[in-house]
Amino acid sequence: MLRTLSVVVLSFLPFAAITADDKANQAATSPAARFKVLLEEYEEVEQPREFAGRFLELAEEHPQDPVAVEALIWIAGNVRRGAELERALSLLTMDYITDERLAALFPELTQKPSLATGKLLREGLEKSPHKGVQAQACVHLAASLREELRLMRSLVEQPDRRRFEQYYGKEYTAYLASLDEDEVTGEIEGLYKRVIESFGEVRTDDGTMGEMAEKELFAIRNLSLGKTAPEIEGKDIDEVGFNLSDYRGKVVVLSFWGHW
Repeated sequence: MLRTLSVVVLSFLPFAAITADDKANQAATSPAARFKVLLEEYEEVEQPREFAGRFLELAEEHPQDPVAVEALIWIAGNVRRGAELERALSLLTMDYITDERLAALFPELTQKPSLATGKLLREGLEKSPHKGVQAQACVHLAASLREELRLMRSLVEQPDRRRFEQYYGKEYTAYLASLDEDEVTGEIEGLYKRVIESFGEVRTDDGTMGEMAEKELFAIRNLSLGKTAPEIEGKDIDEVGFNLSDYRGKVVVLSFWGHW
């Protein structure tokens, strides 16, 4: 009886050891562990383009794992342009548009204009179930459209379109050239109105989104090129009162300064 029991116990020892090793190996090669290793390696060199493909590979190999979104957001937040960025934005739009973590990404996209950026922001605004994501999508879609208008004006002034095509690609350059400034400006105003109506109470570092949108609307309607400057009342350096409208039709230079 004792001999049989000893054989049974010993027969289980190798199995237990193998199982423990397997679990350790699985933990070491889990998506979360790979993501952590990539982050650590990146911090040593800080070259986003060199790591974009590896983060993208991780996300595409484990699309159901939470780390997939983290990897795609890393690419979108750290890579300035390129195929990996476009692919990451497309995947976020197609497969993860309901993820709440997108809210933290949208502020990063304003200075990364592209067709994929615009689509992600629009889809986030219309399809996300999270109000915070919708709010960030709305306000940063407006900012992204303002950046597109700036690029469109630069393109018009640029006699050689090849420079734009080399940086932004032929498709996006053609899109910029097709923009109607009045239509885009109208859409921007509509987005800021939506911010005020639907997300006005959302807090930001400088107040609320509603307050920010009000200021942006005022600037569009009163401070844009071609608009009549709003009235200014004050005193000059000799304490003599004046109104800006007194100088209508004349060349006026305004110098704002102060002490803080």
